[in-house]
Amino acid sequence: MLLNCSFVTVQRGQGDPQGRRIARRKNLQLAEAERAGRAFGTLLSRAKYDAPELDALLATLHDEEANELLRSSGRIESRQRFKYKSGQPLHENRVDDFLFLDESGRSDFRSPGEYFVLGGVAMTQQDADLYVEQADALKLQFFGRTDITFHEPDIRNHRDWFSLGGVPERRRAFCDALDELVSNTPFTLFAVGIRKGTLAKFHESDSDR
Repeated sequence: MLLNCSFVTVQRGQGDPQGRRIARRKNLQLAEAERAGRAFGTLLSRAKYDAPELDALLATLHDEEANELLRSSGRIESRQRFKYKSGQPLHENRVDDFLFLDESGRSDFRSPGEYFVLGGVAMTQQDADLYVEQADALKLQFFGRTDITFHEPDIRNHRDWFSLGGVPERRRAFCDALDELVSNTPFTLFAVGIRKGTLAKFHESDSDR
């Protein structure tokens, strides 16, 4: 999958630190409101209900969120080799991709092990929406509800919901359906190993956290 990522550098001036914090908080609140609105819009579209007023509101929220992000972060522009049009990814409303991160291992410096790993799954909005829709259908099929998280250790060990009543045939059917869902979902996987000792030294230094 080809990612439409925006590579940016942030240039900060002295400015008003408190004002930047306020702008950042407002940016996060607007982003949350936009996500909720888009989820509502998805439900309306499934019901074949046209809501142009909601589309206009979401466009306004998107622009305001971008403006507050600029206020909170300073001037944002692409690196020279990634220049595109104005060099302002937020103003150009470029296509967003989403990177979902999770941790494997213990990041605590005092915990056993020299490394821990961060894994990321990048998806387009369209693919993410389709995955959620198909995952919910799978959950309804096997569990009769959608408020269940696919947690790998629980699935592997057949714990809680994933014991499926202790019936091996149902477990196999569920795992086959889940494998098919993942196999048919376009995504890009990232992984990085982090040395705990190096990270600890960085946190103890005077570098910008």
